[in-house]
Amino acid sequence: MYYLIDKKPFLLGVDATDFENWANPEKFMERFFNSNILLMAPIINTEKVKNFKVKFTALPLNIRGAAICPTRAVVIED
Repeated sequence: MYYLIDKKPFLLGVDATDFENWANPEKFMERFFNSNILLMAPIINTEKVKNFKVKFTALPLNIRGAAICPTRAVVIED
C-alpha cells in the first residue's frame, strides 16, 4: 500500500472494502487518508471488462461535507 501511496494516483479503485492485515497490521490508512487520493471501493463486475483501455466515469452524489457516498461507476469499452 505504501508503494501505491508513493505513486500519488488521483483515484484508487479496489474490489475490497478492507485493506488492513489484522494479524500483522501495517497501519497505513492514516497516511493514505492524508494523501488526498480518492478511494473507490468496492468495485464489482470488473471481470466483465474485456478491453485493456476503457473510458471510466464515476458519478458520486454531491453531498457537501461527506467523507463517503454512493457512486455509480461506468466503464465504456471502445
